[in-house]
Amino acid sequence: MAPILFNLMELVIHGGVATSAMKAPYNPGLATSLVWLILSVWYIIEIYHQHLVTGIDWWIAIGYLIAWTVIALPVGTFILLSDRDSPTPSPAKNCPASRSTGGSSTPPSTRNEQTAIRQEEQ
Repeated sequence: MAPILFNLMELVIHGGVATSAMKAPYNPGLATSLVWLILSVWYIIEIYHQHLVTGIDWWIAIGYLIAWTVIALPVGTFILLSDRDSPTPSPAKNCPASRSTGGSSTPPSTRNEQTAIRQEEQ
């Protein structure tokens, strides 16, 4: 059940957070999260009508989801699978939305890198 709940969370992330952050109506992952939405809703309806889960099952699934989202996903994505010496440039450096220097939330080192990237492109 935790993967099904994760699919619903992905819809919120890809459908709301990512689209507003990218200032675009579509982002990678939105189409798949919509497909998984259909399957997730169907799955929840089926297990509910067939009395296959109890309240404790939902709490265990929520706990597993939180553990996965907070611990396993970030550690796996940003620590275990990352390669700081990769010859491929960071997507953030190539994303037009990340090149804005107007926000005070952007650290000075990032603003300097963004300025250097813009100068290299010219």
